[in-house]
Amino acid sequence: AAADRLAAQVARAAAALRAADLLKPPGVAESLDWTEALVALGVRDLDPDSAARTLGAVLKYREDRERGLAALFDGG
Repeated sequence: AAADRLAAQVARAAAALRAADLLKPPGVAESLDWTEALVALGVRDLDPDSAARTLGAVLKYREDRERGLAALFDGG
């Protein structure tokens, strides 16, 4: 199902963010918040645009959001 695919994508993305050099890596609660935000927006697949619009749910610092997008979509 689309929701299962999205949840798997968020889980992989959260793991990548935890491995990145961030000020405050996301925990489980932030990952769940992020998934809920994506679902509320009707997102079916995590892509750079949907991630950029919702990364504030999982990363609280601007610097982390910039590094996080790079880690997720620019190969680190």
